[in-house]
Amino acid sequence: MRTFPLFTVLALIVILPGVAIASGSSVNRPPRPPSQQPAGEVRLDNQKYALGKQVFTTKKKRRAIAGIDAGAQAARLRELQKQLPSRDNAGTPHLPALAGTLTNEELDALEHYVANRHRGAR
Repeated sequence: MRTFPLFTVLALIVILPGVAIASGSSVNRPPRPPSQQPAGEVRLDNQKYALGKQVFTTKKKRRAIAGIDAGAQAARLRELQKQLPSRDNAGTPHLPALAGTLTNEELDALEHYVANRHRGAR
C-alpha cells in the first residue's frame, strides 16, 4: 500500500515540469529584433549624434574658422533654429550665431542631432 503514494509523487515530479513549460510560463528564447529597419526611419549615428550634442550644448566662445562660408552656414543654422520646439528656445543657443565657427563635420553633426533629438516635436 505504500507503493501508491510513492508512485504518485514520482509521477508528479516527472509530469509537472512538462506542464509548466507547456503552459507558457517560461520563455525558451527572447524575441528577435526586426531584421530590417522600418521604412522612413533614420538610422542614428552615435558618434555624429554625440558630436552634434556637444556643439549644441557647449556654451564656450568659439573662434571663426578660416575658409568657412559663414553665409551658407548661417542659412543652414537658421533652418535648424526653426526646427527647435519653441519651449526649448529659451535655454538653447542662438544657432545662427555659430555661423563661421563650425567645421563642415560639426555642422552636419549638429543637423543630425537636432533632427533626431527633436523628432516630431516641431
